[in-house]
Amino acid sequence: MNTPEPVEPAAANAPATRGRFQQPALLIAVAAVLLLAVQWYDSHQQMKALQSELALRSAEQIRESARDAQSKIEQIEAKQHESQNQQVALEAMYQELSRSRDESLFADIEQTLLLANQQIQAAGNVRAALIAVQSVDARLARLD
Repeated sequence: MNTPEPVEPAAANAPATRGRFQQPALLIAVAAVLLLAVQWYDSHQQMKALQSELALRSAEQIRESARDAQSKIEQIEAKQHESQNQQVALEAMYQELSRSRDESLFADIEQTLLLANQQIQAAGNVRAALIAVQSVDARLARLD
């Protein structure tokens, strides 16, 4: 007697039940993958923004450092120029002082020789004239 085997109600519903449970799991997996993709994209965008901001800050710091360096170079050049001007002025003053001292010495020697000449001509005092000439000779020897 072939009687059909009774079909169990749980076994008959098993493929349908599996499909129902698998479908939400698939939806959750897809949602998780999409969420991860969105998070990765957001992280990537934030990283790009941070890199751009860092590049801008670095460029600004470099420009500021360059401006500071240029300012310091200009200050140093101004001080160097001022120092050169002072050196030129000092050399000119030294030359003037040297000429003035030499001229003063020569004028004094000339005056001494004139007095010696007057001593010889007016008073006939050769001794006084000789002392004056020896004094002039000693000064010239010191002057080289």
